[in-house]
This record gives sequence, C-alpha cells and structure tokens, in this order.
Amino acid sequence: MRRNIIIWLLALCLFVSLVGAADYNLNVHTIGTVHEADGSELYDVDLDGDYDFISCDSVGGIVYWFENDGFEWTRRQIANGLKANVQSSCAGDLNEDNITEVFFTDTDLYIATPDNTTNVSFGNWSKLRLNIDTVGAQSCRVINGELGDTKGVIYTWEGNLASNGGIVLAEYKGGALLNNDSWEIHDIVVHAGAWGTNNNAFFDIEEDGTADDIVFTSRGGHTNPAPDTGLFWAEPNPNNYTASWTVHTIDDSLSWGLHLTVGNFTGDSDKDIMFGTYGGAVYVYDFADDYSRTNIFTGGSPFYTLTAVDMDNNLRDEIFYSSGGTIYIRYWTGSGWGTGFSSSGSYTKSDDDAFAIDMNNDGYLELAWASQDSDKVYYATTAARQQQKVSIDASDNTVSHSFYKDLGDRATSNSSTVNWGGLSWT
Repeated sequence: MRRNIIIWLLALCLFVSLVGAADYNLNVHTIGTVHEADGSELYDVDLDGDYDFISCDSVGGIVYWFENDGFEWTRRQIANGLKANVQSSCAGDLNEDNITEVFFTDTDLYIATPDNTTNVSFGNWSKLRLNIDTVGAQSCRVINGELGDTKGVIYTWEGNLASNGGIVLAEYKGGALLNNDSWEIHDIVVHAGAWGTNNNAFFDIEEDGTADDIVFTSRGGHTNPAPDTGLFWAEPNPNNYTASWTVHTIDDSLSWGLHLTVGNFTGDSDKDIMFGTYGGAVYVYDFADDYSRTNIFTGGSPFYTLTAVDMDNNLRDEIFYSSGGTIYIRYWTGSGWGTGFSSSGSYTKSDDDAFAIDMNNDGYLELAWASQDSDKVYYATTAARQQQKVSIDASDNTVSHSFYKDLGDRATSNSSTVNWGGLSWT
C-alpha cells in the first residue's frame, strides 16, 4: 500500500510539472503581407520538416506561399492572373512523389505544381484549371486516405441561384496531375449557399466508426438567395464516395452562418460543433444531446475564424476567434467563458481558417491565420504544450506519460514510461 501511495504521489508530481498552470497568452508575430488576405492553408510545402503558410490575394488573384525557416519567413509566388475572390487553398501530395501540389479556387478550381521539383523555393509553378463556373467557391480540402481509396479535392461553393451551390469532389484518377484526363468532377452535394467546413473536414457524425462525414454551413443573402440556410452535415454512400451524399439538418434557423469548428466545448468526451454568425452570435451544438444549441457569445460584430485549441491540457477546448477588430482566446471558467487573451488591431475580418498546430515540432502549439482588413498574415507562439496524459499501473511500478494532439491528418504523438523500481526511462 505504501509503495502504491508513493507511486501515485510521484505520478501527481510528474503530471503537475508536465502540465503546469494554464497560460492563455499569445505572442503575435507578422508572417508577411498579402493584399486582402484569404484562402489560407498551413502545409510543409518544401518538405523540410516545418509548416509553411499559403495565402491568397483575394482581390488581385495571386496565390503566395511563405517559406518558414525557423520562423523567418520568405514570400514566394505560386500563381497569378486569377479572377477576383480567390477564397480558398489547400495542399497535399496525391500522387505520393514527395512534391507538393497546391489547389485554390476563384470561381474555378485550380491545381499548381512546382516546375523546379528539386528545390521548390526557386522557380515558377505551373497551373491547370480543373473545374469551372462554381460561383463563390470556398473551403478547399485535400482528400488522401479519408474516403477509402478515393483521392482528390473537395470544396464548397455558394452558387448564385436557389438551384445551385453545394460540395464538389474533384477526383484524382491517377496519371499526370496537370492533365484534365486525370481528373473527374462529381457534384456530391447540391445545396444553395454552401460555404464553410472545418479545416479537418471529416468526422464520424452518424457514429458508424468511420470519420467520413462533412459538416458545413450555408448562408443566404450573399451570392445566393439560398432558401435553406444554417448548419448541416453530409453523409456519403459508403460504397461509392463519388455518388450523391445525403444532407442532414442540424440547425436551419440561421440565415448567415460563417465559420465553424469542431472540438470538446461541453466537457464530455464527444466532439461538439461551434458555429459563428455574421449577425454577432456564437452557438455550441452538443453532440451528446442530439446537437442541442446553446448561445454562448452575443455581440454586434460578426464572429470570424472560430478555432478549437487546447491550451490548458484539460478536457474542454479553448476557443480562438476574431470579432470587432479584436482577436480572443476564451476558456471555460467552470461557470462560463472567460477571456484569457485579447488583442485589438486590424483583425476585423480575420477571414477563412485559423490553424492550431505545433509548426516547428518543439512540443508547443502555434496559431496561424490571415486578416483581410490588415492585409497581413500572422502566427502566434503559445506556452501550450501538446495534450498530455499520465496513467499508472501499480502492478509493475510504471507511470506512463504520453502526449497527443488530434489534428486529423497532421496528428502527432510521443510517449515515455518511468519504471519506479529501477528509476529508469524507456
């Protein structure tokens, strides 16, 4: 018994030293300048082990990537000559040749690959238009392993008629990437006003053991009158991901939804949905209670860039967002959502996705986002370590410590075990 008590005390000390007190501060830094910055993606473009930042000049029709060299940033161009309203970008390696492909949308969908395949930091990129006339294209996501053997890109588009808009799957069939014969276009969801998705894209909403459902928002009164707006999820045909998906309603009472994020906001073990509106409200939909809605923030300004981020290593996620020219970190106090950090600046429209990830593999989370109103892209360093867990097995005198951050296809983990009998690490 005494030995077990000692083990528990040592484990508690280890846990306290690993987790420490919550620190919600952000140290905000500018990555660089992009006019009307939008359409962001975080991806290791040059495959050197750290994350680079992709962003679009949404008015000038230019796509850039910022090369990350120890948080020293160099802006490089991927494409120009696009239409105005370049709204999204995403990146991947669909043909697994260790060369990055970048996808982006204006009203059309494009793919770009580097001409200099030995050093992408230098040289031009070549692009190909894959799909046309999808007005209000948004929320581009690469698919590579999430939908069985299907590879390609999905993106939402608002449309301009009550009869169009939805979700498109551009399926990569193999072969040369810059050849239209290598691609097949599928309208998997027809839904007017389809706009935002979460930046991890796929979740197991129907609880069938497979994370292949898409949560999306639909807004009206922008490019599309959109008779059916709000928050929805789409369920695929598991035997054919390129066939039409079934759309389910979570909340159709909201007319102008913006960004959504998925995380644990209610303190249970499930993934909940958080949804921000242009009208100045943020709602949480509780997975464990059939997605019942709770209004957690109300204000006069739109809420942009909602992102779940674990900054204190407990069960409930914190929230990063911008509203009314200020960025915030909000955390659960036990009775409500307190403000852990705020910074006023030109963040009025920090549009599109924000990313919470360890960008340089040092064990600490960073945040990255773009702001249209300030014409800049940013990153912020934090004191938040990756999510950590301590478990005890008194039968063999071991205490295990592991950390794991759920980032979809960017998941990282590590673990170690302490043997208190021999006081040795393994």
